Formats: sequence, C-alpha cells, structure tokens
Amino acid sequence: SGPSGWAQDTSHSLTIFVDGVCGMCEERIEAAALQLAGVETASWEAGSRLLTVVLSDPDFDEMQLHYAVSGIGHDTRKLRASDEVYDRLHDCCKYRDEAIVAAHQPP
Repeated sequence: SGPSGWAQDTSHSLTIFVDGVCGMCEERIEAAALQLAGVETASWEAGSRLLTVVLSDPDFDEMQLHYAVSGIGHDTRKLRASDEVYDRLHDCCKYRDEAIVAAHQPP
C-alpha cells in the first residue's frame, strides 16, 4: 500500500488527568487508551494520576480518551465514570474512597 506518510518525528503527545490508585488501575487505563485508533503508546502514573499518550494521528480527538477511560470506571477532569461501572472495579481500585487512597500512600 506504500508509505503511510508519517515520519517518526511527527508524533504528538497528549496528557490528561485520570483518577486511579494502583498498578491494576494502571494496566486497565493504559489498555483502554491503547485500544483507540491513533494511540501508539500509553503511560499512566499513579503518583501524578496523569495519562500520557503518544499519537500517530495529529487530528486525534482528546475526548476519545476521556470516553475510553470513563467507560472502564475511571474519572477524568471532563467525564465522570458511571457509578455502575465504577462499582465493578476491584476493591483495591476504588479511588473515590479516601481510606483506600490513603492505604496506597507511602508511609
């Protein structure tokens, strides 16, 4: 089909806030982002609660990320996950519970 027209240095990155607390959250959030067309890499950090994606498509719509992660139970600054989906998260991942968040903080 020939070259795609994308050079390595034309990638763009995007960072959004995604609430979560642990390694399981990290795996879930990154997997949801990676399922989106145009997302090359995804990295979420529990400490900052920031998801950074590298995009191959400069016209990528950021809202796709918000919908993807809120759809699996994680709040963003623009979309809140439904209580129904949030309630299905593992107990360790209940980031809306202050006691669980506190339990994940270093001593």
